[in-house]
Amino acid sequence: MNHKWMYPFTAIYGQERAKKAILLALINPKIGGVLIEGDKGTAKSTLVRGILPLIEDQSSLIEFPLNATEEQILGGIDFEHMLKTGKRKVQQGLLARAHEKILYIDEVNLLSNGVANILMNVKETKVIKLEREGISSKYDSDFLLIGTMNPEEGTLSSKFRDRFGLFVHVKGETDIQLRKQIIGCRLAYERDKEGFCKQQQQPLYELKAKIQEAKKLVGQFLVLEEIKRFAAEIALQACCEGHRADWLLIETAKAVAALNQEDTLSIKHVREAAEYVLPHRMRDMNNQQPMETDKQEPPQPDLENNQIEMEKMEEPFHNNQMNKDPENEKESLIKESVEAPQGIIDLSLIEPFVKKNPIKKEGNGKRTRTKATKLMGRYIKSKLPKGKQHDIAFDATLRVAARYQKVRKSNGNFIVIHSSDLRQKVREMRTGNLILFLVDASGSMGVKRRMSIVKSAILSLLQEAYQKRDKVGLITFSNNDSKILLEPTRSIELANKELAEIPTGGNTPLALGLETALNKINFISYKDPDYAPFLVLITDGRANSAKSDENQWEDALSICREIRSQQIKTMVIDTEAGFIQLGLAKELAMELDASYCKMGDIHSEGIVKAITSSR
Repeated sequence: MNHKWMYPFTAIYGQERAKKAILLALINPKIGGVLIEGDKGTAKSTLVRGILPLIEDQSSLIEFPLNATEEQILGGIDFEHMLKTGKRKVQQGLLARAHEKILYIDEVNLLSNGVANILMNVKETKVIKLEREGISSKYDSDFLLIGTMNPEEGTLSSKFRDRFGLFVHVKGETDIQLRKQIIGCRLAYERDKEGFCKQQQQPLYELKAKIQEAKKLVGQFLVLEEIKRFAAEIALQACCEGHRADWLLIETAKAVAALNQEDTLSIKHVREAAEYVLPHRMRDMNNQQPMETDKQEPPQPDLENNQIEMEKMEEPFHNNQMNKDPENEKESLIKESVEAPQGIIDLSLIEPFVKKNPIKKEGNGKRTRTKATKLMGRYIKSKLPKGKQHDIAFDATLRVAARYQKVRKSNGNFIVIHSSDLRQKVREMRTGNLILFLVDASGSMGVKRRMSIVKSAILSLLQEAYQKRDKVGLITFSNNDSKILLEPTRSIELANKELAEIPTGGNTPLALGLETALNKINFISYKDPDYAPFLVLITDGRANSAKSDENQWEDALSICREIRSQQIKTMVIDTEAGFIQLGLAKELAMELDASYCKMGDIHSEGIVKAITSSR
């Protein structure tokens, strides 16, 4: 990319917090990095690319491609050297080249799990250990990590967020005058990019000099005991895991003081540092869920009593609350308060109940693995071709051919490849699942516990739903009605909000619930046929509804047969309890050709295991 006339950092109006976070990280590389989250069009990428004139070597900003392979990231065989000499030589990867530089990842939340894990491991250890194809090497890799992301396109795991020292959530500016200035500057830039950038050379020079002066001050601050205690108390009150937040509060406070050209480190600098260090690390004291905010107010201490009072976060990042119609709430319904799960669920129970998905899908998800017949999907390995040769694995072919170059006649060719050298790619694709819970929310016994287990399962699945390309939804049936309480989504924030209280009580319109679920599956399958549907029915099988004089049970069985005919993978969890049991849920499972288990034998981790084992 040509960075010569990129939009200047100093010409960006607004987004002061994001600009300051970047400057703090440039001043003190020990901070480790910055994560900037916000809606599209909020200058996230422009801010990052605009720092080039502020760093000594403009090649120090390395952009990380989302589709990078493991070999590109970590390194591998130098083919050119191997072809010339027949000897192996290591070629360094992108992370080795990023040592002591800035690594920028746009849309960091779209990285695959494998690449993200590699990145997190190297970021933590600051070392690359490369052992593959007969080579063994070790490289230093200590870089400043800057990531940008749009939360509408998926979340980032709390583990990955923690690798970023600072966090800022940005929004579009609401001040009219400021928006007018932004428009004016952008128009001027588009008319004459070179002239516009030259006008910013002096402000950029002054800011660069300020950064260099601040860098000299960072290592000179004396950290008093009361400041260490203050940082520790803030991190403790914020329920931050581990001790990374405590240390980062101090390092960021040093950068704040240095940027302000101050000689002494004080509590006010730690307080300002908390605005950047704590928002993505704070946990709710009650359920330990990540607490995310728009306002990101820092914790405010009471210095006289030496007690820390954490200000509660006022707004969630994602305000996607679905509209609810109070007229639809029947008097016979009770809104049950449903507790959130405690941490990420350990999956272990239900493998004996699971049946393989009969539907073969080709999609771009990551839950259900399927061999790709198209020339698409992830290249996982190579093989000897059979029949007509296509989709050649060039790397594997060259590796085989390179061994014999010294004994083959070149005839003027750089490399000689025989047909016996050819290798073909084996590709793999994963389809995303549409995981739809259909739950009896009628006035039967144990409904509150049932809903708590369902919510735990849903939130656990959503922990990785974006990377797996899954969507998870919830339909309940009770009181002569069937409601879609959670439209299929990947957003854990939305699920937390929508499932805080669930209407329960009344009678049991089983057939209506099944019909609603089938219609929803068919609708989503029509819009996006790559999704593999997975229906989880939680019921005791009893059916009664005042809205119909027809045989509810026969209607339910009829819809079950329709679901089975469409080869929709289904699981039935039987909630029937007591001495006398009718076994109706088991009969439903037989009609559906579904996996079956009793609620007493399975918990939320078992439900999740059943679904994730379909990969």
